[in-house]
Amino acid sequence: MSFEIRNYRTADKLDLNRVAGDAFAEYRDHLEDWSVIHEEWGRMSDLSRQGQIVVAVDGESIVGGVCYIDADRPRPPWSETGWAVIRSLVVDPKYRGNEIGTRLTQVCIDRAVQDGCGAIALQTTPIMAQAIRIYKRLGFTRTKDMGIIHGVQWFVYSKEL
Repeated sequence: MSFEIRNYRTADKLDLNRVAGDAFAEYRDHLEDWSVIHEEWGRMSDLSRQGQIVVAVDGESIVGGVCYIDADRPRPPWSETGWAVIRSLVVDPKYRGNEIGTRLTQVCIDRAVQDGCGAIALQTTPIMAQAIRIYKRLGFTRTKDMGIIHGVQWFVYSKEL
């Protein structure tokens, strides 16, 4: 499969939000307050105010996305000074298994290296097993226990750069 990785454009908003909503829908039976969480995750384009969104495109269709937040931007409280952050890696369920998640994550790692960050980190949960396999394959390790959030265990994974 051939797809393009590029920076998010405002015109991508509806497609990106649809992909995020579809990508996270499989977790509906695992998370408490699903309707609130799904609504928030379905507004992934709002992350463009916090960082740089990168999308994977097949023809004219958005098939994946991720938000990269460099170390100079406001970050979640669980991240350390000098760390870049990955937020909301999503891949359209119909396109999984095509290395889209790996390529989007690698773009974030490459940007963090280019920005001179000491590490890059993200927050995830064991119910997102496919994503965790990607992160581990790319050298991320579990570094912090975040406790139970929305009824499931969450962890921080980070990678020294």
